Amino acid sequence: MNDWNFDEYCAKTAAELQLFLPSRVFDAHAHPGEKSELDLKRVSILNELPQDVGIATWREFTSLHVGKERLKGGLFFALPLFDEQADIRQSMRRANDFVVSDLRNSGEAKSKCLLLVSRLLKPSDVEEHLKEDCVCGFKPYVTLSPGCDASSRISDFVPDWVFALAHERELVITLHIQKHGALSDAGNIRDIHEICKKYPNMKLILAHCGCSFNVYNTLNGAKYYTDIDNIYFDTSALCEGLALTHMFKLFAANRFMWGTDFPISVRHGRFVGLGDFVFSLQNNTVDGGNLPDNIMTMHQGLESLRALVYAIKESGLSDSEVEGIFYDNAANLLGIQ
Repeated sequence: MNDWNFDEYCAKTAAELQLFLPSRVFDAHAHPGEKSELDLKRVSILNELPQDVGIATWREFTSLHVGKERLKGGLFFALPLFDEQADIRQSMRRANDFVVSDLRNSGEAKSKCLLLVSRLLKPSDVEEHLKEDCVCGFKPYVTLSPGCDASSRISDFVPDWVFALAHERELVITLHIQKHGALSDAGNIRDIHEICKKYPNMKLILAHCGCSFNVYNTLNGAKYYTDIDNIYFDTSALCEGLALTHMFKLFAANRFMWGTDFPISVRHGRFVGLGDFVFSLQNNTVDGGNLPDNIMTMHQGLESLRALVYAIKESGLSDSEVEGIFYDNAANLLGIQ
């Protein structure tokens, strides 16, 4: 598996998928970042790049997947995987500075960005950036709050002021939920209901369709969220067509937005469900990065896009609903003209 390599197999798959895509697409989940700030052990694909992974690099590689003229913009936030020896608070500040500056200078007029937040920050740490027209909300993540891990509750790594400020100013929060059961976890079900009820003006995007990487968590849990009016879903990195098909049965199509999870999208491999767990099939999780000679892999972004196209076809969504998933829903939610 050779990450970043857009080989013949990737090109063939991309060409087939592009025949289905509408004329405009918007990436609702992408991570520009500076290599010097990141933990390259946990994001091994970045070792193969000599430069920072900025918005120009996102456009270069995402255009290969969906077509250069079709790609109209994105929702950007820094990759929240900093060097373990770093001062996380300062790393977040620098990462937010980088993303806002990179977007401002990118020429991507139909794009927005989110600010990394955690328990280490205060409202005063984000106030200046919130004055920028391109900033529309927050991106908390479990690795940004010391002592938190995959077993943490939402309130463990997202301070209440983040939700309160999002409610007050009608901002977006993209949230990667934790817990083994993801959408089916009783604590997540309870916490998301309480948060969304307390802060109804906040727009909560559950990343990766609520971490639906293991389809059985989605089949068992998604039904418990249908009564919440202010939750939305991005489809980034989700490679399970069955999970998406099930979600389309439960929620209106205008709740969904296509996303890539760039730069994870250019990694060869995919997420797979194993038992009740999730396994990332990639270079540093397969012995020697080798698979049998008769097995070919593609960019994970193409695996995810293929799953979404399958689910859309299987669900019989209309042309306008498809256009919404790939562009209009994000544009409407984020206030993009």
